[in-house]
Amino acid sequence: MKIKKYIIIDGNPVLFPVEFNHASMANGTRVESAGFFMILQDKEGQLRVKCLGESTSLGLKSHPERDEMLITKYLGLNPRTENRKIIPEISVYLNSEMDCLSDLAKAISKTYNEAIPLKDNRIQLPESVGKGCMSMVELSTGLALFKGNVRFKNPVKFLRNVTRSNAHLYIHFNLSEASFMIKKENGRQVDVGVDWEEAIFYSSSGKGVEMELPEDKWAKWVTIIIHRSWLVNKQLNYNTDIGEDVIQGFLQNKSMQGMVNLTMEEMSLAFHLLEEMDQSAGMRLRTKGKVLQLLSLFISRHVQNENIKSYADFSDVSRIMRAVGNLEKKPNITWPTISLIARKCMMSRTKFITLFKSIYGKSYHNLMMDIRMQKAAEFLQIGEAISEVGQKVGFSNLSHFAKTFKQVFHIEPSKYKHMANNQERNFIS
Repeated sequence: MKIKKYIIIDGNPVLFPVEFNHASMANGTRVESAGFFMILQDKEGQLRVKCLGESTSLGLKSHPERDEMLITKYLGLNPRTENRKIIPEISVYLNSEMDCLSDLAKAISKTYNEAIPLKDNRIQLPESVGKGCMSMVELSTGLALFKGNVRFKNPVKFLRNVTRSNAHLYIHFNLSEASFMIKKENGRQVDVGVDWEEAIFYSSSGKGVEMELPEDKWAKWVTIIIHRSWLVNKQLNYNTDIGEDVIQGFLQNKSMQGMVNLTMEEMSLAFHLLEEMDQSAGMRLRTKGKVLQLLSLFISRHVQNENIKSYADFSDVSRIMRAVGNLEKKPNITWPTISLIARKCMMSRTKFITLFKSIYGKSYHNLMMDIRMQKAAEFLQIGEAISEVGQKVGFSNLSHFAKTFKQVFHIEPSKYKHMANNQERNFIS
């Protein structure tokens, strides 16, 4: 979407004759101004362009520093070079084997001159560098999942260089609300993290890529890493042609790179993968199932140009998913009312109910009940007392818990626990 900017010369606003692409615009929206810019003199007497503020129209996200540089270049002024921070660069090579995570930790340590340990397949950022972590899980030979939920204190670039073997395919699902840049091998910079559009970036290892994360803003993503041998093996086992243009091209050893829209179903799966703790064998099996489901969605939908914005706002969906994720971690607490959780998600009650059903396919009450009962089943499987399990999932009345459990699983909790224990003994023997 194109928008127009104004600059101020001699106190009067003048329409800047160049239109800007703005990723935060809704299709069809007309905005005459999204931020004002003034030509100023710095201490050295040089003319500079300075942004005077962001527009609040439609909640637009302005990018003043980039806009200042564009206007400066157009007017032929000297670009601002003083006090510009040198952005640290971290060279990475991710593959489908766990050793590469250790190499990434060493590369980050070298860049920041600080020991950054790798523990339980997780890189935890120290406070001096930022917050959050990056992790990786190897799901099978040739298939892995790399996850990031990080907030760096200062901008940082991750560089992945070309590998001639072109043996790996990376499918990167962006879940960030804050804007950050991906630079493709052809030099094109893409602003991701602000909407559904072009939020999935795919690239084979035969093409390089540069990802620049912003200063003091959360960047969230999951990346499926696939070795070609894994895809070949799947084709031979199932006697079918997997995928269309992207997957088939990769199987033919073509170097490729591109971006496609993110669907709500893909976002929901990717968000759950980001939140999951996947280090135990049981959780890895569940994670693998979701990764295969997400890959299936990508293969079947990547060629579609669905207009996601016509039915949902990216930030609204993200807020609901975060709220549900937080409630999943605390199944024993009292559920907030729909009105309360809708306010926390910054939307009306009606909008929350409608959007929630679109995301999860069921009502807020039914989903939260399913989550509690699933947690209860997990507790019973490891032999915990039924009375304790009921309390752990928010039931003070044991008979109410037993009745609800039977409604969901069609079996009483005592019989479910007995069956689970027998299966465990049979497995061990």
